[in-house]
Amino acid sequence: MPNFYNYSLSSNLSPILNQVRENIRKIEFTPRFTAIMQFDYVPEFDWTLKYYRNDIISFTGWDNIKRMHGKNPILLVHSSALFAVNNTDVKTKEEAGKEMVERVREIYPQLPEPKRVLYHFWRYGQTYKPYTGEPGLITISENPLIVAGGDSFTDRSNLSGCIVSAEELASKVKSHYGIQ
Repeated sequence: MPNFYNYSLSSNLSPILNQVRENIRKIEFTPRFTAIMQFDYVPEFDWTLKYYRNDIISFTGWDNIKRMHGKNPILLVHSSALFAVNNTDVKTKEEAGKEMVERVREIYPQLPEPKRVLYHFWRYGQTYKPYTGEPGLITISENPLIVAGGDSFTDRSNLSGCIVSAEELASKVKSHYGIQ
């Protein structure tokens, strides 16, 4: 979404109503830190993806299982929004990531030492305040058809929000072009 703002709000695409511009500017995001832990082996777990109500960790997922291969076990670890907000511009992605890895190791002491850990930071990780009215999409131009969508235009910033918006976008495009 931030890339969209810069393009659409600084260009002369018409018609973008002033209210649409203001609503786009009001969208807010939370940052996220991520640790990607790669292992030679891991003990068996009875879960693939797990969400937490935790001060540091919000999500873990076995990426290799999600992608349906057992090679190179990879555990993705996402920070909580609050942890990311409190540590953005305070800690490096490595410092924050190491703290996240420590917390995961406290939760799962049976994890072996990872053979490699990568760290990542998203300044715009998840929508905090969506587009006003949560319409699923906005139409920037009818001719040519230019629409914008995504979970930032729905009431939920997750895969479900992406699906809701995608369905709205598909419906708009099909209707515009007379597709059944």
